[in-house]
Amino acid sequence: MIYALDEAGYARVRTLFAPLRFHLASAAVLDGNNPGAVFVNDVDSPHAAFMVSPEGCYLAGTPDDARFNCALNQALFGGTLFGRNVGAVYVVCDSEGWREHLPAVFSPREPIRCPGCTSSAAR
Repeated sequence: MIYALDEAGYARVRTLFAPLRFHLASAAVLDGNNPGAVFVNDVDSPHAAFMVSPEGCYLAGTPDDARFNCALNQALFGGTLFGRNVGAVYVVCDSEGWREHLPAVFSPREPIRCPGCTSSAAR
């Protein structure tokens, strides 16, 4: 499952997004200084999270939660997050552990790894 986290709950995902702290946009969303949204697998005790910001998206936490990954896929391509006509999504992952799970998140589109980056994009 995937749940929208309200701003009051952002403290619960700070440790998940800590590896991405050099991406100032993600820190700014968590601090309430940048618009954005955070979606998690569990509101009370999240261990997987997806953040949307104006500068891009961020995946953090445990990458092998199949239910979260499936729900995120449905939100991405079902029109819930970005509408139905999304051309591409730029995603930065907190670890290489996400690499093998990105095809499930972005199916039916194939993730494209950006050389020299720790990020992935799907077209």
